[in-house]
Amino acid sequence: MKTLLLQLGNEERREVGFRVTSSLARRFGAHVVGYYPVPMQDFSGLAMGQAPMAVLDSIRAQALEEAKRHVARFDHACQIDGLLAEHRIDEGEPVALLMAQSRIVDLAIVHQADPASFSPADGEAVSTELVLGAACPVLLIPYAGTFEQIGNRVLIAWNDSREASRAVHDALPMLKQAQKVVILTVNPPRDEAAAGAEVAAYLARHGVNAVASQTVIKDIDIASALVSAVSDYDADLLVMGAWGHSRMRELMFGGATRGVLAQMTVPVLMSH
Repeated sequence: MKTLLLQLGNEERREVGFRVTSSLARRFGAHVVGYYPVPMQDFSGLAMGQAPMAVLDSIRAQALEEAKRHVARFDHACQIDGLLAEHRIDEGEPVALLMAQSRIVDLAIVHQADPASFSPADGEAVSTELVLGAACPVLLIPYAGTFEQIGNRVLIAWNDSREASRAVHDALPMLKQAQKVVILTVNPPRDEAAAGAEVAAYLARHGVNAVASQTVIKDIDIASALVSAVSDYDADLLVMGAWGHSRMRELMFGGATRGVLAQMTVPVLMSH
């Protein structure tokens, strides 16, 4: 992980996101890109036929000034921490801009959607759509709590899917440095009962000390079981694949991805 992308703009969680990013950057000797996507759809209701051009120009100027304030604070924090960093500001639709940036970084770091937020740059679409379409793994930071260090005690949600496999591969740099790694399979089918042990053996060849565990649940959904397991194993990072079923099915019936995105209590690294 040599290039980390941190989405800027979440004022309330700015320090938390930066501390996580700074910790990872120092651990891996990574370059940090502070990225501020200015959400131009904020102005869609003020089309030229409904508002004078001067009003639109003023709103745009204010948005760009706000972006400059955020990147200035980011630059200052990076200087204090001695990080190799740069900032970028682009105007457009935040998800599309972040997806484009994800093609040239190793990890994108964004915040979990805050139910109380109405910002296009901080809504559910940013997290769900970015996880679905990003070219790199996405690290989601919960909208509550502080996380000085992550990746020391890792829980891997394993379901023998392509998405779970990609998540494990994407998380390898962290897994190699973790003190504890648990591979958890929830309600495994009979033909997947040994899959967790096979993943542990694979990781052992990479120098990762991992153990496999299984659990059978009946009274709660898988997402709730994973969130509960995070607490049971005292994990500080959850690694999982995203949208393993068709997305329409996930949207209709919930699904582990959507449930974890709503309930997460520690940072989650997701890959699709």
